Formats: sequence, C-alpha cells, structure tokens
Amino acid sequence: MAVVKPFKAWRYNLSNKVKDLSRVVVPPYDVITPEELKEMKALSQFNFSQVILAEGENKHKKAAEFFLNLQSQEVLIRDNTPCFYFYKQDFSLSNYEQFCQDVDKNLSRYGFFAVVQVEDYKNKVVLPHEKTFAKYKQDRYELMTQAQGNMEPVFLGYDSSDFTDSEFEQIVSDLKPLYDYTDRYKVHHTLWGVDNKVIIEKVEAKLKNQKLYILDGHHRYETALKFYQDNPQENTKYVLANVCAFKQKGTVILPTHRLLKFNSANEKALFNKRCEEFFTLENVDSLSQLEEKLKLESAVAFGIKFSGNKGYLFAKLKDKKGAKKSVDFLDLDFLHESFLKEEFKPYYVRSIPEFDQLLKENKYDVGFLVRPNTYDDVVGKALHQKVMPHKSTFFFPKIPSGLVVHSFK
Repeated sequence: MAVVKPFKAWRYNLSNKVKDLSRVVVPPYDVITPEELKEMKALSQFNFSQVILAEGENKHKKAAEFFLNLQSQEVLIRDNTPCFYFYKQDFSLSNYEQFCQDVDKNLSRYGFFAVVQVEDYKNKVVLPHEKTFAKYKQDRYELMTQAQGNMEPVFLGYDSSDFTDSEFEQIVSDLKPLYDYTDRYKVHHTLWGVDNKVIIEKVEAKLKNQKLYILDGHHRYETALKFYQDNPQENTKYVLANVCAFKQKGTVILPTHRLLKFNSANEKALFNKRCEEFFTLENVDSLSQLEEKLKLESAVAFGIKFSGNKGYLFAKLKDKKGAKKSVDFLDLDFLHESFLKEEFKPYYVRSIPEFDQLLKENKYDVGFLVRPNTYDDVVGKALHQKVMPHKSTFFFPKIPSGLVVHSFK
C-alpha cells in the first residue's frame, strides 16, 4: 500500500532576495556537468547547486551550512500548512529528441510533490527498473546525514492517468501559482500549493492501491530507505518525491546513446568479430532512413556509425541469437550483457548532433544509436523485479532540485 502525504515545504522566497527562480533552481545533481556547475554558481549566490553539489573538503557539511544559511536569511521559507504541490511542466522536443518516438512536439507533464513512505523493494510497493552504484549512494547518504532532509526529490510514476489534463486543471483553476517561470532549458514550470482536505484525501485514497515505479532517482530513493533503516523515526520514514501519472502523453523517455574508443588493435578486431557474429548489417544513407527501419523492427536492433563515415549501419540481431525483443531481452540488455560485456566501456551521450560530431572529430571510433525504452519496458522490468543497465532511461524534462525541499527537522 503506497502512503503518499502532503508536507510543509522549504522553498525560495520570491519576496526577499530571489526574484528569478531560473537563477537558483537547478537540474538534479547527476546530470550537471562541471562546466554547468560553474555557470550555475555564477548565476546567484543563492543557487541551489551549492547544496546538492558542494565542493572541496567537508563538502557535505558545507552544503548543510549553506542550506541552514538560506533559511536564516529567509531566502528559503517554510509553508505553515501541509500541501500537495501540484506541478506542471510545459516543454517542447527537438526533432532529434523525437527519434524513434511517436509523440507530439509540444507537451505538458502533470504531477505533484509529496512525501512518500519508503518501502523495501521486496514489499512490491515501490519498484525500481535500473541498476545503482554504491559510491553514488554513499555520497547522497552523507549529504542527507549532514543536511537532515531530502535535498532533491525522486521521481515516481503510478500506473494510471489520474490527476492529469482537465482533472489537474480543475484542481488548480482557482489557485494562484506559487511559482510560474521558464528555465534556461526552455521548460516552463508552474507550481501550486494545494491544502484542500477533500482533494488531499482523494489523492491519498487513489494512490493507496497503486504501485509506484521509480522513474528517476534510484540512488536517492535507496539512500532514503537506508537512512530510515539506520535512523527509524517518523520524519525519516518519508522521502520527497514528484509523483506523476505514468499514463500521460507528457511522460517522455529519451534514449542515451553509446560511443566507444578502441584502446588497441585487438579491441577493434574484437568489436568487428562481434558485429559479424551477432548482426546482419545494412548501409543506410540518412538518419531518417535509419529511424524508419528501427521503428518497424521487432527484433533487437541499433544504428551503428563509425568515425569518419557520413552514413549509418542498420544492425539487426541475427535470428539464431534469439533476436526477438522481450521484457527479459531488451536492446540494451543485449548490448551490455552480450556485446560490450567487460571489454568495452561506453561514453554516454544523449544528443544525436553531439554523437555525430564526436565521431566526425575522431574522438571516438564507433557509436550505437539506441531506441528509447517504453512505458511497457519500464513497467515490465519493474513488475518482474528485473533491472535495466545503467542509463537505460532518461525521463525528460528532469524534475528540478531546489523547487521544494523536505526537512526532517
């Protein structure tokens, strides 16, 4: 049984020292590059990246001190009444982001911020779909310990279309937004605080019988669970989350492509040998032709491009290798477990123009263009208690950090 509750958020005070949220609210810590971090810190002395990505010695202690300083200066204020914070993101996809997708260019995604009771995966209430790494969880654990709260939300989906579109709009129709702004990535954010008891009870009741799928933030969720197990108190029992209906047009999953650099002639020979062993290969002249073939293909398949080449190869897994896709055998399952294995360490890139440019400049030797995983793939993996390889899903747009914060105190 999923327990989803309203809470009193810490959030930026627009009547004080912050006038433009786009200068202080930031993406999740794990998608910010070192260059972007410098840019963000230069935007404002109150930029939230200084909480989630503090630097230097005792960085987590510095982050906690910065968080407390924001409170003492009333740069952050805390709401007096527990709320569900209804949240809408309006965004557009580029032609490249629509690669192998049958989605509209202009979309909206509806959800709400809440606190969710942490559950062990074995209880089958909150379900993962992706692998995690211990070193990242330890880093987040140290931040949670010092800051005594959830500095960033996890992103959870429930398997219905409740609280989207007209139903969502009706709930917020008479409310003044707490925030209404466009960020540097051209995503428009609108946030409302909903403290109406009837609506709160309706949300709690509807989600009580739902499973919650971790769409993004596996490391943060597992950290919150361990923190509660180590510190079993009422306040630590809950994790900050953005909760959304998985069954809505705006829940978009983008692919992350793979690039490889050969470190020796033997590696190149091994790559070519595996291509010959596993794939039937066909030359295609353009990205649009490749996309057409990938969209129609039910077998495991990829686009392959070598450095210096203008065109692509359509790579389809040979039938004798059990080519048909299934929950247990998705494109990236095959790529990582059977093709790349331990011998090849990929570089990950989301942008197709960047993918092409890096190959053109010979910074990498070959790349795999991959299809996005789907709603059915994510739910299928989660329900079968199986996980995908790292960076199998990129839910776009990201849920920002610093919009609302949950403190244990």
